[in-house]
Amino acid sequence: MTVPICRFDVGDWLPEAPVLPRRAVQGEQSPARTGVAGLLRAAGVPLHVVRDRNDPLAASKGAGTSLGPGRSFPSWYWGARAAAGSVWFALFTGVVFSDTAVPWVVLLLAATAFSAPMARLALRAWTRLRTGRYDRVVRECVRPGPARGTGETVRFRRDTEVRVQDRDLVLRDLEGQEYWFALSGPHAVTSLVRVVDRAGRPVGVELRGPGEQVRAVFPWDLWFGGEGGADGWARLRRAAGLAVSERRLSGKGAWPKDPVLEHPEDLHTVHRGVAGRARALGKSPRIASGGPRAGHLRMSTDEYG
Repeated sequence: MTVPICRFDVGDWLPEAPVLPRRAVQGEQSPARTGVAGLLRAAGVPLHVVRDRNDPLAASKGAGTSLGPGRSFPSWYWGARAAAGSVWFALFTGVVFSDTAVPWVVLLLAATAFSAPMARLALRAWTRLRTGRYDRVVRECVRPGPARGTGETVRFRRDTEVRVQDRDLVLRDLEGQEYWFALSGPHAVTSLVRVVDRAGRPVGVELRGPGEQVRAVFPWDLWFGGEGGADGWARLRRAAGLAVSERRLSGKGAWPKDPVLEHPEDLHTVHRGVAGRARALGKSPRIASGGPRAGHLRMSTDEYG
């Protein structure tokens, strides 16, 4: 029999999972696309694809240690906010019903009211400390050079970027969410494809992986169509070291045709006039986003007896 050791959702290791339909990436493709297949092959661990929940190799739900990325916020953050909120509510209720305002109670009310923003500042400092432990080497950082009339904002030009690091190509969107694509290994991105329309006008750039999989796209007018755009495109090609080619669209259909990580996805939402979404981007406390799960992977050991 097999004894589960650990498990994880393959979708957690797929950068474009948040924008893909639930069944866009089949189970057989997910391990190779995320690099899990290469990792298991290098470790000498056989990989079995299970299509039936009743298969003996399929573990029960919750079996084994979860290797997911964890919660977006640490437990101490929510614990501090919950404790401060409870104290504030108890003191406020006491003040209202007793019809008195003792100075020390008012001071404690003010202190607990400020606990939420203080916890947020502490969380940011804690996050910076943790991320600072990784000594990354940034070879190039490309910011957008949008053409006029594309609806770009100051925040878009300031916060979105493409970083070419020593081992990864990283996309950062308006919310600060980062999408990491490997530059080495069997699952690494392999090429940049400039897409032009039938008239020869640039439409965008596709970031492709093994098997010509389109992993992400960059709308040309938003990234390379304006001042500094040509220089950014040249620096991206030079630093990434990927194969560069050109593809001409044959029809009048929309580009990109299939669901894909469109960077920056959120700018298009704002540009379409959804003001509520634009405001939400400015207030969002999210530091990591979830997404549809492409499948589950379980590691187990054989037990005989």
